Parts: sequence; structure tokens; C-alpha cells
Amino acid sequence: MLKLSLTIFIGGLIIGFIVKNLMKRRMRRALGRTVKDHELVSLNSWMQVRENEERGKIPPS
Repeated sequence: MLKLSLTIFIGGLIIGFIVKNLMKRRMRRALGRTVKDHELVSLNSWMQVRENEERGKIPPS
């Protein structure tokens, strides 16, 4: 039981790390600047990302 719990916990940490980095990459491309961790939960920052994506202001990757 402990081994399963530990495996699930470590898997969650790895998945969270990957998702966080993917979100930061998307915001960095859309906003054209570096993004701090607290901005990942900011609605204003995500609204700017969406506007820039809709306008096509994102440089090709």
C-alpha cells in the first residue's frame, strides 16, 4: 500500500512539473516576456495570452 501511494505521489509531482513548464512556455510565447510563477494563476495574464493568440501575435515555434 505504501509503495502504491509513493508511486502515485511521485507521478503527480512529475506531471505537475511538466504541466507547469508547458503553461509557462505558452505564456512566454504569447506575452513575449518571461513569466513568473505567480502569473500562472493570474486571470489578467491568461486573458492577454488569449488575446494575443487570437490576433496571431505569437511567433512561430
